[in-house]
Amino acid sequence: MAVSQSNLPTIIELQCEQLPNSNPAHQISLPRSLSRPLFCAITPETIAAIDPVLSGVPLGYILYNLKDIGPKLSEGAKATQAIPPTGPLHSEMLVKFNNTDLEPPTHILAVHSKQQNGLFTLYPVHALVVSTGCAHLPLLPDSPAIPPGAAMPELTLPVVSLSIPSPSMFQPILNYLYMRQNDVILDVLLPIEDNEVDPFIEMSKKQAEQFSVKELLINARKIWGLWANASALGIFDDHLFTTMEIAWEICIGALNISLDKPLDSGVDVPPED
Repeated sequence: MAVSQSNLPTIIELQCEQLPNSNPAHQISLPRSLSRPLFCAITPETIAAIDPVLSGVPLGYILYNLKDIGPKLSEGAKATQAIPPTGPLHSEMLVKFNNTDLEPPTHILAVHSKQQNGLFTLYPVHALVVSTGCAHLPLLPDSPAIPPGAAMPELTLPVVSLSIPSPSMFQPILNYLYMRQNDVILDVLLPIEDNEVDPFIEMSKKQAEQFSVKELLINARKIWGLWANASALGIFDDHLFTTMEIAWEICIGALNISLDKPLDSGVDVPPED
């Protein structure tokens, strides 16, 4: 049976430059540094669309308060169980939510890559978090108003199909948007027992000692995936980009040490899972 256009999910495709391939065997030259995307502001219309109560409220004030309420909202998102459809995605999805002490999410993001359009991962999210943190997201569809503390074990939420460069690195980005803590990113990007070692060259040496070249390349892909997602989504956060730049500098330094040469002649990078 054909599905009418009104029953299809909202579709958003956000892309970023790819890691440069030099041949079919995935031999590439990694960029020496990660660039920052051109700034794009969150519009007042976006803020008002989240909740009319927020109309005219400065974005900085909202983000400041999100540092306090973000962790609690994250608990609400994690307490939500999306019920995957048996067929194609529709514009709405049934979810289970049994905790009246937490605020339920407002939307379901079906995250995938452009190359894997039929494979997606479902993420319950709050529009307040993603729309104030991602400048490149268009206005999200309206979600049902749920009274605080209402006992509603099942909810129907709007679905947004979101195509991004690196779906496997979306969860760390989402965690950061909710928590706004650098440790959330450092734990993913600097996989060493002690990431307080300084200066960077010492951290590069430590990574080169602990990991094989293949493991370092996998970590480089993680860092790039996080950076590509942040750039595509329009997350203009100085702390986030500084953390990614530091992690990239350390990882490239570790690869230079392990290969005993600068990364300008091409190396094999394992494909993303």
